[in-house]
Amino acid sequence: MTGKLKKVLILILLVNIFNMCACYSSKMKDYYSDKNNFIETTGTITHIANNEKEDALYLGFSKDLEPSCEATDFKIVGKNHTILKQKDIYAKIEKGTKIEFVTAPKCWGDGYVMPIVAITVDGEELLAFEEGYANFMTWFEETH
Repeated sequence: MTGKLKKVLILILLVNIFNMCACYSSKMKDYYSDKNNFIETTGTITHIANNEKEDALYLGFSKDLEPSCEATDFKIVGKNHTILKQKDIYAKIEKGTKIEFVTAPKCWGDGYVMPIVAITVDGEELLAFEEGYANFMTWFEETH
């Protein structure tokens, strides 16, 4: 195989990979754009973490999620994370805390972490759905 042929095949492969990623992101946007895909669920926190930039909160839950979801790991990102930090969420949750939250329960692949767009802790609504959903969609548009 000549060097020129290899380059052409690699270019074709890269174009196809790019197109698949663009289609995947478009499907995710369509899914998240439909508010009917978001559900309210309740679960007990088993894991709390931040990313390296500390601009996202990751919550893991026991398998007792009601209703159940495809996975048990969730994230709070962007402006939603900022709002919840201002409302002192880190002092209000710990392992074992049972919370109510709104998410879109579709898992987009192994290791995918589903978003939380509304959250209530001990009966206190810390982030309402309409505000959290709008913030999440803004974050999604900026990052995908």
